[in-house]
Amino acid sequence: MLIDDLEDIRNYADKLKATTDYYDGQTDIKTIQLEFWNGFKEYVQNNPTSLQLTHTANPQNWYNINLKRSKAHISLTTNTISNILICEIYIPNSKELYNELVKHKGEIGYELGEELEWMELPDKNASRIKISKTGSIKELDKRREQFEWFKTQAELFQKVFPKYIK
Repeated sequence: MLIDDLEDIRNYADKLKATTDYYDGQTDIKTIQLEFWNGFKEYVQNNPTSLQLTHTANPQNWYNINLKRSKAHISLTTNTISNILICEIYIPNSKELYNELVKHKGEIGYELGEELEWMELPDKNASRIKISKTGSIKELDKRREQFEWFKTQAELFQKVFPKYIK
């Protein structure tokens, strides 16, 4: 009889794990993403900043900020699989612009005070210049810290990169 009870417990545990995996999947992630970006917008609105967040928050892993330059924009990204937060300059269709920015790599890094990851992505139309840090948007108690990191990085990117994007 003890073995039957143990088997019932294992079956229940398997069902519980499957249910947890389901609710921790895409459906729940979309809700968390929307809450995160709405929270970020509210945080930025309530704290002094030069950022202008004109886009509507959507249930996706990124939020874009205009640079007032048509060739590139700031993209804030969350990766819930590898638990990384990313602030990047996204250059959709201009390897020329990317190569021009590479010429100023040292100056840009110095002005930002950060080591950037430069990603030409030769097999793609887009290029990226990014900085990242560990973080999970599922950790509600870390949100204020994450919002502040995104805000600070985006402000720096907004201050530095337009000088080099003609």
